[in-house]
Amino acid sequence: YKTHAGFDSTKMKSLLSTVGAYGVPNIFSTLEFAMNVTPDTNFIGDMDKEDVRNQGYIGRYAGANLIVLPQSFVDETNTEKVLDPQFGYVIPTGEEKIVKLGFEGQTIIDEVKNADMSLEFNIYRKYGIVVLHKNQYGVYKDTSLS
Repeated sequence: YKTHAGFDSTKMKSLLSTVGAYGVPNIFSTLEFAMNVTPDTNFIGDMDKEDVRNQGYIGRYAGANLIVLPQSFVDETNTEKVLDPQFGYVIPTGEEKIVKLGFEGQTIIDEVKNADMSLEFNIYRKYGIVVLHKNQYGVYKDTSLS
């Protein structure tokens, strides 16, 4: 977990290095956060310039993909955002899945014959979904965003 007012490349690289031990790191954030991510010494190559022109942010930072999560508002007043733009999440890919889905038991199928001779099928299968939170995920908080 790293916190800074603005984007600090040293702190982000520290997170990328730690998360990189568990897989290929990717940065998930809102558009506001992604637009603040800048390469060291503010050098932007031609591909990065095209990314900024086309999508408003660079597509890769220090080998990590920058993935923008869609933002929305809680209600029609457009005052409270669903995702806090201050947070960027560094998550590894390639090793372990973030979301786990488990099934329990067999699928149960009930067939009901209605009075009008139509058939109705009820299908039931018990399952569970979990999002894993482990020590291999990184969080960067940019306190300059609101």
